[in-house]
Amino acid sequence: MSSLLQQIKSLDANKQNTLTSADTLSLDTLTTLDANVLGNATVGGDLLVKGIELDAKITNATSGKQGTLTAGDNITIDENNVISSSGGGGGTLPEDATFTSINTSTLTTGTSFFTDKMDITNSPAETTDTAINIVSQLILKGNTFDTIILRRISGDKTLNIRETQLWINDINIFINNTQPSQNKDNLSLGDTVEFFIQNADGSFSTRNALQTYFASNAVNNSIGDNLDTHSESADNASLYIPLTSTFDLADIQSFVLYNRTFSDTGNRSIGLQLQVYNRVDDPTLSTPLAISNTITEAQPVYRFDFPEISTYTDFVSVDSIDFITSNALISTDITFEEGSGPEYGVAIKIVDGRIETNQEISSKNVVVADTTPTLDNELTSKSYVDALIANLQAQIDAMATT
Repeated sequence: MSSLLQQIKSLDANKQNTLTSADTLSLDTLTTLDANVLGNATVGGDLLVKGIELDAKITNATSGKQGTLTAGDNITIDENNVISSSGGGGGTLPEDATFTSINTSTLTTGTSFFTDKMDITNSPAETTDTAINIVSQLILKGNTFDTIILRRISGDKTLNIRETQLWINDINIFINNTQPSQNKDNLSLGDTVEFFIQNADGSFSTRNALQTYFASNAVNNSIGDNLDTHSESADNASLYIPLTSTFDLADIQSFVLYNRTFSDTGNRSIGLQLQVYNRVDDPTLSTPLAISNTITEAQPVYRFDFPEISTYTDFVSVDSIDFITSNALISTDITFEEGSGPEYGVAIKIVDGRIETNQEISSKNVVVADTTPTLDNELTSKSYVDALIANLQAQIDAMATT
């Protein structure tokens, strides 16, 4: 049986231009050639089949088509068969759209970008930019102290006084920075106020007080009577006052010594000398940071004034535990160990990235005590401090050559 195409070609080859009722080819024949292809060909209809490979055209046109178009997500078909979509392709992403992760390990060549192989969520993300406040401080070792000694240099062999005071920032710091005496013989010096002697080998030994007149009575914030603080007779003892905190040498205003006033025994303070140490750096107490002249005359009260005394204004003319007395033999003859005097300052501070100084810097011995970084409170950058030190050292070297 010949194919539809062969029949059409045969018809085309033998067709006549005008069909008449006498022709041998009837319209009924064309109508029944292939109802599935020609559809409703009727008398008077146009036959558009000449030269067209109808089989191939029909196959290509219908390949892959679905039988019925149905509505789906975001796609609608109205009563006029107009197809539309919702959601839009233009505009911008909403403010709370955030792509949190994309699983690219399962993507292959040809995979569409928006596939179920991508893990996309639509959760808002919040980012906070927290500022860090940087605060640091550079401490110069050698300019701090933690020990006061009232040393016997000459004179009477008994130490007998009423009270001592050390004023810093308008406060007598002995009150809250000393510990009571153990009052035992031949112990090593520690953290308690004691009478002591220096042995022939250079070591130190504690000495007992006379009865209950302990060494720490000299720092008890009470100006006592003539037997308040008393070493054993003929011991040739000195007074050791270790502090529980470290202080800046340049902050000392005055050391005040209330002497025994009974009869002529006030002479027992003659031959005493004030000495200031840092016992952590100098455990043998061999290099004082500051020393006074030795007392050479008997007076009820002595004052050893440091340069910072110029900041004090609340003097009184009587004995006092609350204020510095003006009724005293005043000495300003304080000798500072090289590199530790007030002219060297304590004084370099880095606060919020800003250098502050209160005095000229003359010392070449700049040592960083601690540059360990700490968080949430203080953040100290070693590299930042090292750079500052290098700059300061250059300035110091320049001053030394001028």
